Amino acid sequence: MTIEAQRLAMAGMKTSEQISELAAALAAAQGMMENAIMNRVNPHFKSKYADLAAIFDAARKPLSANGLAIVQTIGDGVLHTRLLHTSGQWIASEHPLPMTGRPQEIGSALTYARRYSLSALIGIAADEDDDANAASRSNGKPPEFLTDEQAEELAKAIEASGRDVDWFCKFAHVIELEDLAPDRFDAALDYVKKLPKVDNAAGQ
Repeated sequence: MTIEAQRLAMAGMKTSEQISELAAALAAAQGMMENAIMNRVNPHFKSKYADLAAIFDAARKPLSANGLAIVQTIGDGVLHTRLLHTSGQWIASEHPLPMTGRPQEIGSALTYARRYSLSALIGIAADEDDDANAASRSNGKPPEFLTDEQAEELAKAIEASGRDVDWFCKFAHVIELEDLAPDRFDAALDYVKKLPKVDNAAGQ
């Protein structure tokens, strides 16, 4: 395994032995890509995002023009996303999927996983820049964060639903619970408390 392949593996990605041709093609494709249209609004957090179709619309032609293709498959409770190049080189990522829940919930989780994995793998923005918006709303004032008590209350609610904090952070587009804007706390807590409890929420 090459040094570059080892580094990507350590970052949670898998690659072919060589990726030099793929990397050059992806760089060219990214130079052709425009930002995906933010055509949806998260009803719980009021943030805009691009749905799966919008991401494909922004990426399909640039990828194809440079000999690249995306394949997404499901196996053993995991979404496998692979970026292929005509040279045979590839980069792949994995995203765990929920094993329990109502069909609609599982379907929504799959769509989210496909969108998240695709945008991350090809390097295209698919979510609104909440940090920039928060800075604009605060008129230059330092951004506000959740208090320790709020973060703890939210964490307990998430765990009570059978899910984990990592799932919520991905859903809310924050790195840590404390990064959630205070004006989103009540809506977030209410949403989590209304979620149906699941027994195995790996990857939710």
